[in-house]
Amino acid sequence: MNSYELEIVDALSRIGLTTAVVLEPDSSALFSLLSRNFRSLGSKIDWERVPGSVKTQCPEGGVEETFFLQSYQSAISKFKLSGSVAYIGDSNTDFVIRSNCETMNLVLPIVFNVPQHHYLVHEQGIWCMSFTMEGEFGFGFSETSPNARS
Repeated sequence: MNSYELEIVDALSRIGLTTAVVLEPDSSALFSLLSRNFRSLGSKIDWERVPGSVKTQCPEGGVEETFFLQSYQSAISKFKLSGSVAYIGDSNTDFVIRSNCETMNLVLPIVFNVPQHHYLVHEQGIWCMSFTMEGEFGFGFSETSPNARS
């Protein structure tokens, strides 16, 4: 584990979440799943090409962590998302953090401190959320999902 991953694990331990999450050492399978289910532009999902997707920008002067948490909670509620979700980062962390949507609410403030793009992925790739270093939030269903909107 690298220093960012060790800090995350330590923070999860301090708040008693080590038994509520599953850590997997390699995120490459999830990134492959994302690339099969969502079109990309460079290294990020191209939300403009995902039918019915939502993309918003953190207001100028806003606190990104607060904006991202509110965006996450809003999407969970609005789209009635539940079940297992996996967190992956695109550069400074290699591992996967799996939990349910409710527990992920407690994990996100910890991982948002790592400077990288952040992704939350449904375990089967049905939906994805992204939180970029540029302060953008994106959400959408894969085109193969029964929830996809045209």
